Amino acid sequence: MKKILSIALFCFLQHIVFAQIQNPSFELWDTGDPIWWSTSNFYAPGSAIQSNDAHGGMFALNMSVVADSLGVPNAPYAINYFPLTTMPQVLTFWVKGNLAGNNKINASFYLNELDSNMNTLAYGDQGFTSINNVYQYKFLNIIPLAGPSLLGQASVYFDITEDVGNSLNINTTVTIDDIYVGPDNTSIRETSNRKEVIEKVYPSPVQEQAFLVFNQSKYGKVSLKLYDLLGNLVQEIINENMPEGKYKAEINASTLVQGIYLCKLTIDEVEYCAKLIKG
Repeated sequence: MKKILSIALFCFLQHIVFAQIQNPSFELWDTGDPIWWSTSNFYAPGSAIQSNDAHGGMFALNMSVVADSLGVPNAPYAINYFPLTTMPQVLTFWVKGNLAGNNKINASFYLNELDSNMNTLAYGDQGFTSINNVYQYKFLNIIPLAGPSLLGQASVYFDITEDVGNSLNINTTVTIDDIYVGPDNTSIRETSNRKEVIEKVYPSPVQEQAFLVFNQSKYGKVSLKLYDLLGNLVQEIINENMPEGKYKAEINASTLVQGIYLCKLTIDEVEYCAKLIKG
């Protein structure tokens, strides 16, 4: 992170006419990098490239651990600087891929004052190890440290790292798309002490994509499968170990025939069910 902080002011001056994150869905590209983003391609070519495997729109960003000429793995990163005049609540994004070994993807947000001290006004930082080959919705809460009226320079930063004592794995690759920074519009931010395992499935009826919001109270095995009323398995959406947290899983309903389906969420061998209606 230190290696790229020196370009913060330069990037801000370029973005000063805007007031929100630029190119959040990676639709705009130029000379191998997404426009408005700085990436690890500067020193590790091929570590952050355009992908057609998008969650929405035409393109997404693929970040992969690549080896240099000596065979040493290089960690990929992507960072975007932009001004903000109001305090955001959440950073959200969609991600899929393979985190080999003990590698993880980190997402960070910082909002700093535009003065010589660059005091931090708000921040959020979280590492994710629960990634599979189906797009999943991830979010982190942004913690405010000062009032919302202050003008600040914000940054969104993604990178792939390894735990202490482990190594980066060249088989690690993730694809990121549809990033959002701003007021909470996730419908899953904690608003009370009540935590239902399955909070809701929406929209209902669904045409193209449905979303299942659920809570994971501790690290454990999670499986999410979709069945028809005859008990036939239609889709497997999640099958992995996941840490404690709140999640919103995406269900592709575009190929389903009209009718009623059963979403079966299994957490540590305990089953929870919810109904999905295809219109």
